[in-house]
Amino acid sequence: MPELPDVELYREALLERVQGRKLLRVRIVHPFVLRSVDPPLGAIEGRSVVDVRRLGKRIVLALEGGLFLVIHLMIAGRLRWLAAGAKPPGNISLATFEFEGGTLVLTEAGSKRRASVHLLPDRAALEARFEERHFEWTPYLYRVLERPSAVIDEDEQIRAGAIQATGFRYVGEARPRPAR
Repeated sequence: MPELPDVELYREALLERVQGRKLLRVRIVHPFVLRSVDPPLGAIEGRSVVDVRRLGKRIVLALEGGLFLVIHLMIAGRLRWLAAGAKPPGNISLATFEFEGGTLVLTEAGSKRRASVHLLPDRAALEARFEERHFEWTPYLYRVLERPSAVIDEDEQIRAGAIQATGFRYVGEARPRPAR
């Protein structure tokens, strides 16, 4: 799974390649990858990319007119940049985004097909759809470590050890267990 540093590298590379350039054509190879219907995907063709952002582990292309294209790579998803006119890889291509000067290809190895693309009409829809949900994790770590929460807040080594012991790679991944 691409972790945050990988997603940040994708964001930086895309920023250099697509900022200020027009998105000429979008082609969805596998229909399951598109997870939104309004606005229609054709609405972004011909619009320029204003900015490339990261929202958690999602890559967000901000387009002129206030539209947002959100790409979530999930476990096996990857992005490839191809020269203009180059043929995308066969079985693993999910979507292609043709820009002036090159093509961005969303690929996914494996059979699960979890990667997704969302097109959202404005910032309010973006925030509502991908609202950051935080979990109060200090009491949980207190139970795991049997230490006062003040010590956890003061000592980064204990926090790192607790995260490692609980199997959470980063705090945002922590979720309460369902009641049985």
